[in-house]
Amino acid sequence: MFLYCRNCRWQQDDYWSDSYNPIKSLKDWESNLFVEDLDGKFHKEMGNATWREVISDSIFSAVKSILSMKYRTRDEYKENNPDGICPWCSEKALCEN
Repeated sequence: MFLYCRNCRWQQDDYWSDSYNPIKSLKDWESNLFVEDLDGKFHKEMGNATWREVISDSIFSAVKSILSMKYRTRDEYKENNPDGICPWCSEKALCEN
């Protein structure tokens, strides 16, 4: 479930948990750092992307997720923002999907 604003373009990643969070997602790539040829093609369906590019993109995505995360859990959101006020536009327009 992720949060977004109906009024502006603000949104954040899905709530985090022990099984879903940016660090956990990065650990899934760890074995590929030493097994795969980093400059080898990732998958034919991915065009010309290499393992290095795909893993780097995952790292950048994790950083973006951490930087943009306002509420790590649903409980934290409900406790700190019970009225659903958007952190960007200050409208009462936050929704969960």
